[in-house]
Amino acid sequence: NIEAKAEGNAEIRATAADDSAVSDVVQIRVQPLVIPVESIVITGVPQAMEIGQKVTLTAEVLPENATNKAVAWTSSNPEAVSVINGEIEAKAPGSATITATATDGTNIAASAQITVNDYTLESIEIGVQEGESASLAIGDILALSASVTPEAIADQAVFTWESDAPEIASVDSASGI
Repeated sequence: NIEAKAEGNAEIRATAADDSAVSDVVQIRVQPLVIPVESIVITGVPQAMEIGQKVTLTAEVLPENATNKAVAWTSSNPEAVSVINGEIEAKAPGSATITATATDGTNIAASAQITVNDYTLESIEIGVQEGESASLAIGDILALSASVTPEAIADQAVFTWESDAPEIASVDSASGI
């Protein structure tokens, strides 16, 4: 009986106990213990996404000691939701099934449904801080704010700031002043 104890190669020889010197050799290869993937759980799945939004999903591969925990990511509708190494990006209104499949040959997979909202920007409203006036003296600085409708648009910074008369009142588009 031969007991495999570690990965590698061994030569097993059987030699006659008499003076004949008759023997034979067999090569034994001990392969590493392979623990297959049993399940995958995808975490970090958003309720819904807006166009341009990016989210990174995580694939938890079980058991913890699986030999090969790598997964391949795919999207059923890459025009709506693309996926690269678990990072999804909302490209267009619609939905897609994002799948993480084990690459260890077991074909174990998990999926998540992603919906991209079809929000259209309706309006932008510029506001002046309470207690301040839009009338300024030369050298004064006024902080403006802006909000968009609908409020459900994740990227509220969907506008640029500009002045039609920068020689009279300039605007710093980074800070809104």
